[in-house]
Amino acid sequence: MTISCIRCPGRATTLLTYDHASAEAYLDDARGHERAFDGMLLCESHARRFTAPQGWDTIDRRNGGPRSFAGETSA
Repeated sequence: MTISCIRCPGRATTLLTYDHASAEAYLDDARGHERAFDGMLLCESHARRFTAPQGWDTIDRRNGGPRSFAGETSA
């Protein structure tokens, strides 16, 4: 069964979850989370364009991660 992205009809490849207490957003492989109710399923395009709220960190744990991206600062 193919699961669609919450933003478009594309195939979901990534599960996005948040930890508000630690100000972190996590990107995980969607495989095994097709019925995830604790996160948002995104296609590759939307996952690539995701940015966490200002001051938060993004932890990319897809395909053997983790890779960490510090929160963005205002220009």
